[in-house]
Amino acid sequence: MKRILFLLILLLSQLVFSQSACNCENELSFVVDYYENNLASYSDNVNEENLGDYENFKSDLRKEAKMVQHPSDCFRVLTYYVEFFKDNHSSISMRTESVDETDEEAVEKFLNSNI
Repeated sequence: MKRILFLLILLLSQLVFSQSACNCENELSFVVDYYENNLASYSDNVNEENLGDYENFKSDLRKEAKMVQHPSDCFRVLTYYVEFFKDNHSSISMRTESVDETDEEAVEKFLNSNI
């Protein structure tokens, strides 16, 4: 679970809060792909009975993500997706400082933080 949090926080801090424009579509695609391939409870939450609803939900979020221009609005879209799973072991949060992935000391400090 710490890896999920680390990846999501790192993703948000690097991409959403970078100096470039917010690209919420890419952010959402990353989170969706990550959850679908790595969340242990994915198959418990998405099954034959609700697959259509899940696909519609993702489609609606993707439409909304296309219109997002501010990082806080993107965070809201990502939060909606994460909360779909009602998994108490995963969450998403928004950070205002970024971690320079090329700086080993900064990465180590982040990994050892209380996040």
